[in-house]
Amino acid sequence: MKEGKGLIKKIGILLAASIFVAILWFAGLEQVYARVLVFSTNVVMSIGGSDTEIRIEEQNATYYFRVITTIQGTRGTFLQKFGSLLIPAVMIFAWQIFTAFYLKRKQALKSSALNFGVFFAFQILFMLLLTGFHNSNVARYIYEMFLDSFYIVALAIILVDNFRNPVFLKFLQK
Repeated sequence: MKEGKGLIKKIGILLAASIFVAILWFAGLEQVYARVLVFSTNVVMSIGGSDTEIRIEEQNATYYFRVITTIQGTRGTFLQKFGSLLIPAVMIFAWQIFTAFYLKRKQALKSSALNFGVFFAFQILFMLLLTGFHNSNVARYIYEMFLDSFYIVALAIILVDNFRNPVFLKFLQK
């Protein structure tokens, strides 16, 4: 019976962390995160010598990534809506807040750094594919595969983290 109350408490804390992060996300954290992602992607592209850049643009209260690049010798631009690309980050942020309640500080920080790093690297890879999907069929295929898959990536990161640092799995092991 005590284990059931512990599980309910954990679910409640995870739900509260999710709501907290969602409120922050829609209050402006999304734009901050998008700017960090765009800055990081532009840095990676500039290191590679690319003349392509990504900007953030708002149209009719909707945010987009604007890609400015050269397509077949002509300077071109196109938009990509934030949507399902960024919202899965809420899952990662909420999970990390949740695990901070159950892991030792050093373990929680190490886990957060690894999880954010992996998720952020996948998103930078996607942004790089976004800038060059018009040049390669392979890049286009991977881009389209990633387009709506960040929820799955975030869930996989959370599941792997729960195997490395059991929080919910403790109930399954008994």
